[in-house]
Amino acid sequence: MIEQDKCIIAVVVLFRPEIARIHGLLKSIIMQVDKVVLIDNTDKSNLIIPDSEFESYGEKIEHYRLNNNLGIAKAQNIGIHYAEKSKASHILFLDQDSIVSEGMVKTLLINERELLNSGKKVAVLGPAFKDEKTGKVTGAIHISPFYKTKLCHGVHPLETDFLISSGSLVRMEVLQKIGFMDEELFIDFVDIEWCERAKKMGLRSYVVPDIVMMHNIGNEAKRILGKNVIMHSDFRHYFIVRNSIYLILKDKLSFNHCVYLFIRLPLFIAVRTLNSSSKLKKIKLLATAIKDGVVDKMGKGYFSNS
Repeated sequence: MIEQDKCIIAVVVLFRPEIARIHGLLKSIIMQVDKVVLIDNTDKSNLIIPDSEFESYGEKIEHYRLNNNLGIAKAQNIGIHYAEKSKASHILFLDQDSIVSEGMVKTLLINERELLNSGKKVAVLGPAFKDEKTGKVTGAIHISPFYKTKLCHGVHPLETDFLISSGSLVRMEVLQKIGFMDEELFIDFVDIEWCERAKKMGLRSYVVPDIVMMHNIGNEAKRILGKNVIMHSDFRHYFIVRNSIYLILKDKLSFNHCVYLFIRLPLFIAVRTLNSSSKLKKIKLLATAIKDGVVDKMGKGYFSNS
């Protein structure tokens, strides 16, 4: 049951989604929010889901087809503008492959109210998430220059350096204060940059560890040197490397996070290159990503003509 003084709009970014997964997500969230806005980044050359696919949900669904991949940040901003015009009090960001647990939104709202009443300056809060491939649960994340600490215990909200966007609940007034998503990043680090921006303005991000949301990360997980390593596509690898370079050089992240990325980036590039079926192609792509990050070739960058 949604609180009477709240208007919650879920913003879901789609890209070549599996229809069955979309219905699974919608069935899990439709009764927890006032409206679901689907922003479809699928390009014209691929199967576009018709509006008729969502008729059974009535007026609770809005479906926007962009007919081109404009990036996660742009798609989220379109959803934010819709929610702003609709006088929403909160936005719940979701990915197409997420499943929301029963009562998640209500629990997030209760925890948000308790944090605010205790004097905490809340930017955003969300659940811990469990990766479908590895079964690993990730809660609060704290970045130091040399390692990343992950905490996921207790029932009270834990402060975290950042949240992934899927499952995150944010007040509209906070978005209006901090600003919307950085479209220059296109896809990777969009959520991290926003949380870091909020932190610089004195607001904090929180994980509610007793809520766990299923999430699908990357294409596959490989066991490398005893660790599960998420293997994304070449497309994603380009943006991860380029945006890392850009954010470090532009001082858009905390000192700890910049040092952490600076140290980890060579390892990231080496592991992804060595595990690539076309190593020369991967080297050229990631070299371009580094160059584009240095010269501020942002947005869709290398893939602008695709």
